[in-house]
Amino acid sequence: CHSDDNEPIPADGQSRTVTITLNLPEAMTRSAVGDDEMPTRYLMQVIDNGTPGAVEDITDTQGTTRDLYITHSYEFLFWADRGEDCYTATDLQDIRVADEADGTMGIAYKGYATWNGTDTAIDVSLDFAVCKITLVNTTSTLWRDNSVSVRLEKAYSSLSAKSGVTGTAAPYTYTEKITADIAPDKDIATFYALTKEDEEQDITVLCNDTEIATASAKPSPGQHLTLSGNIGGASQEPTASVVITVAIKQWADVSISLASLLTDATKASTSLEGEGTAEKPFLIQNAADLKCYINDFYTYGDSYVRLESDIEITSTGWTPIEIDSNGTFDGGG
Repeated sequence: CHSDDNEPIPADGQSRTVTITLNLPEAMTRSAVGDDEMPTRYLMQVIDNGTPGAVEDITDTQGTTRDLYITHSYEFLFWADRGEDCYTATDLQDIRVADEADGTMGIAYKGYATWNGTDTAIDVSLDFAVCKITLVNTTSTLWRDNSVSVRLEKAYSSLSAKSGVTGTAAPYTYTEKITADIAPDKDIATFYALTKEDEEQDITVLCNDTEIATASAKPSPGQHLTLSGNIGGASQEPTASVVITVAIKQWADVSISLASLLTDATKASTSLEGEGTAEKPFLIQNAADLKCYINDFYTYGDSYVRLESDIEITSTGWTPIEIDSNGTFDGGG
């Protein structure tokens, strides 16, 4: 139904029913028992034609169903966490840490999706919104009644579920009060921090408010950063020197493509793969192939050539390549 004050129903008189299903990372399920990383609330916000609606609590993670007008555009923001003690989420376009001073930041996930106006199902995977940090004691016993802290140089107090962290970076300190002796090679504490992707920063470990070790790392969302060192040595008298190492246990693989280097000393390949046709172009796969192309194949100005990898040129005798009007040199991105 509609009134004169509202947009009419589309010409075909129908809205479309869409089912939205949320998936947690690493096959997590809401029914898991004893997992301190399991979220306890799931939130969704619908932006209808650019106007954000109210934040809704999704109680069934198997899916939620709603009717959408086919003439409207919709965006969906999603959020999951351990509850309101960690984050305020009255608007998923601007989520804020509830109390960043007392170390209550916990596990959090975020997601974003749009509707194309035709699909009847939207399958959304929730990504980690925070970095997980674990402090491990090695070598010496960490005695009870001490206090251990981890200070990040740059942390954030707010985040957009659509575009990432917002606001100005500021120091953030997590403190763990030691109530029982912690033996060597045991975890001291695990906490979560709202950080920016791939941002270099200094991390300081303190024992009883005294700095005992520092490290430089990039604690990105979706990473498990483990800080390990002889923390217990600093809780004894006299204070022992401390060696701390950093190991990043990422939750996602990272690959780096290395450029081949063309120098004055590069030796040319004996031949190039391919036939120089549109279907089977000559392939330049490394610096040696490029040298071969310059020496032996460059004269075929009407041939087809494709670059297969990045090549960094430091040769002092380099002359830019000019391609005949009938030739094609595909840089391959």
